[in-house]
Amino acid sequence: MESVADSFRIVYTLLHGTGNIPVRKGLKSFGFQNVTVVKEQELPDSDFSTVSSPNPEEYAAFILAIEYGEKSGADILLGTDTDTDRLGVAAKSLNGTYEVLTGNQIGALMLYYLLTQLQIQHRLPSNV
Repeated sequence: MESVADSFRIVYTLLHGTGNIPVRKGLKSFGFQNVTVVKEQELPDSDFSTVSSPNPEEYAAFILAIEYGEKSGADILLGTDTDTDRLGVAAKSLNGTYEVLTGNQIGALMLYYLLTQLQIQHRLPSNV
């Protein structure tokens, strides 16, 4: 049986940081095989030569990743900051454009997922 991870397409940008090996290894361990790395931002670069700020929460940091996503038809774009402790996400909207999510939106999606999984596992109290 094919899982969602088998066909899900991800573009990942490190924004010239350190996340290359751990993030790609983590994605692979969860079954994500279709991961494209933004080559221009793959290697550490203390001058951050392709972005004005390596902040994955800013739309401008995703410009190259969006170009890669449009070419590859990626389902989602991921970006990490230079020390890989912050994550940015851009999701493909219904009209096919990529929308960079805010930290609040990412947090809400994570909470929704956790609560849904607890409910499926019958570990969520009925009076929540």
